[in-house]
Amino acid sequence: YNISIKRIAGYDLFEYVMFELNKSSGTCFFLGSTQNTLKKINDRAMIDFPNITVKSYSPPMKDYFSKKDSEIMIEKIKNSNCDVVFVGMTAPKQEKWVNKNISYFDDKFVCSVGAVFDFYARNIPRAPSIFIYLGLEWIYRSLISKRLFVRNFISNPNFLFLILIKYFRK
Repeated sequence: YNISIKRIAGYDLFEYVMFELNKSSGTCFFLGSTQNTLKKINDRAMIDFPNITVKSYSPPMKDYFSKKDSEIMIEKIKNSNCDVVFVGMTAPKQEKWVNKNISYFDDKFVCSVGAVFDFYARNIPRAPSIFIYLGLEWIYRSLISKRLFVRNFISNPNFLFLILIKYFRK
């Protein structure tokens, strides 16, 4: 691999970090997704990044994690002695969980990467390279995912509209 980060997209950052971690024979931890996806990630990483020790945990699939759920996740990460933690539990749940629990991770690099788990496991394809090159990967993903379509083309514009109304009514 000869990777340089030209823009900040989850998959590009993931590849860069894994490449660097492979050089130092580090350990990474994948938190999120299903056992099946985590196994695919581990199997692929053994080939792509043979010097990395991969550890993982599939938390319960639910909208909200209890205190006990979070304690288990934190303990699994701490016991792994990992250098890097990749969190893939859908946005914004993963960002909220990381923000709430980041103080438990000492000096570890913690990165919420969402769909990267499914891309790397080859569960779903990444956008065609022209979309990636143009920085429009989000449009492609929005067109193939109902959830992302609603978020990017309905919820976000509605939210911005409400903010503008509130701003101009002052």
